[in-house]
Amino acid sequence: GAQESGAKGLIASGVGAPSSNGDFHAWLASVQKASTGNAANGGRRLVVVVAFDVVNFSALVEADEERVLGAWRTLRQAIDPLITAGGGRIFKALGDGLLVEFTGPVDATRAALAVQAAVAEPTLTPGTAVRLELRCAIHMGEVTVEGTDLLGDGINVVSRLQEHAPIGGVLVSAAVM
Repeated sequence: GAQESGAKGLIASGVGAPSSNGDFHAWLASVQKASTGNAANGGRRLVVVVAFDVVNFSALVEADEERVLGAWRTLRQAIDPLITAGGGRIFKALGDGLLVEFTGPVDATRAALAVQAAVAEPTLTPGTAVRLELRCAIHMGEVTVEGTDLLGDGINVVSRLQEHAPIGGVLVSAAVM
């Protein structure tokens, strides 16, 4: 049920997600109404967060740091514009991972799929033997705003979900669906 821990429990139980379309609008209105405070600093708001992470990055860097970091820089040059064009804002870059804010689930999903399609292109990193793959998850939840950063349970959930995402795929939480 709702007290299960871990990402699989969250997906299976639908924590935070309404059970029907009619319930969704009531739930969304209640969450938006509860989102009070100064959104620029310390306030809360409802966002859709996408987490991207490079699969097996540490081992790849250990084997050939220069080439892997070069491949990551090349990949970022290709995917950052896709994220921005899709309405996303990268609010945290964690070495081999990105956390991206979107205002809606449709834009987030489209951008995530566009990024994964670009990463799958064999011509993305020409001249390098390094092939990077991403895991991606999408979650909608309330976050606390601290300057340009977003913090809180919504971020924790998407980070945990990303670990369970299929390589090259996109895992969507029940709250987004």
